[in-house]
Amino acid sequence: MKKIHIFRIILFSSIILLPILTMNLKENQVSEIDNRVLTNFSDIKDSDIKNGDITKNIESYVEDRIGFRDKMVSAYTIGMDRLFNDMVHPSYQYGEEGYIFAKLTAENYNSEFQEVFSSFIADFEKYCNDRDIKFLYTAEPSKPIVYNEFLPEGFNYTNKNLEYFLGLLEEKNINFLYNGDPLIEAKKTTQVYDKKYDAGHWNETGALIGISAILDRLNSLDARVEPLNINNFEKVEHRNTTLPVSYFPINETTIHYKLINNNSTKITDYNDEIKISNQYKTFVHYKNENNKTSPKILVFAGSYFNGKDKFLTESFSEYIKVHNYHNVINYDYYINLFNPDIVLFESTEYTHSNSFFPVDLMKNKL
Repeated sequence: MKKIHIFRIILFSSIILLPILTMNLKENQVSEIDNRVLTNFSDIKDSDIKNGDITKNIESYVEDRIGFRDKMVSAYTIGMDRLFNDMVHPSYQYGEEGYIFAKLTAENYNSEFQEVFSSFIADFEKYCNDRDIKFLYTAEPSKPIVYNEFLPEGFNYTNKNLEYFLGLLEEKNINFLYNGDPLIEAKKTTQVYDKKYDAGHWNETGALIGISAILDRLNSLDARVEPLNINNFEKVEHRNTTLPVSYFPINETTIHYKLINNNSTKITDYNDEIKISNQYKTFVHYKNENNKTSPKILVFAGSYFNGKDKFLTESFSEYIKVHNYHNVINYDYYINLFNPDIVLFESTEYTHSNSFFPVDLMKNKL
């Protein structure tokens, strides 16, 4: 009997101590399950004691760094889903009829940001036009805008920020395209965002529709831009088994598009020298030797364009893409470096905030 008590004490102590002994103490760690940087020890040291931040940061540090955290969160999330059809996840939530959305929060109407951002784009366009460079800005909708009928019951997505922003673009006579319209029209006959997978981005069918609309508009600016040719692609079924940056299991088939003949060569000459944000480092440069008569394009784009270069490279002699967040503030640097014929600036509605496009930096540019 005594041995059983000792065994229970050892077992109980192990359950308590093992997660503590296996805490992740490394700095600048990223959690795969909720796609963010974990609280660092430096956050505790820099805390404001008077405001009680130190207590919050200590709690956050322990919760983030405790051993087996991702496995415990994953097990709890899957268990709640299977037992109660309730998604308890740091990044996702269920909508109606099994749709999955990125975690929804109350909308924060910010007219000042929209005004500064639209003025920044207007100045950006003028800079290009003064140098005989064609310019197009394109705004992408989020999944809740396109599939708002499947949002969780009781959640009202008013979309005031985007409506005000688009009105400012028209008022300032900016050459722009809003891709919400073609996507909402196309959803009547096809799935433009996957029902479950990648709640934050369009699927490849949606990307093909949106980018095709962009290329059509660019063709109207410069006839040398070739419209997207669907015959250049082969449809391939693809099965997604988990949500992005998550262990949450799904079983969903979607369509990918394989470029049959890729005529573009990746250029790496600038990779070690290019000035780019340490946080947003995406940079690609392609040359298309089979299409030398087409214009050169410089693209500032966000994650909606990740993996979607194949829909654009065949239409240009050169295709240069820079991650838009923070980097687009230095548009003059990139334009002088690459000397493009066309500039495309793309952003998605839910990224229109100071975090991605710092207001102070944009004001300094005006």
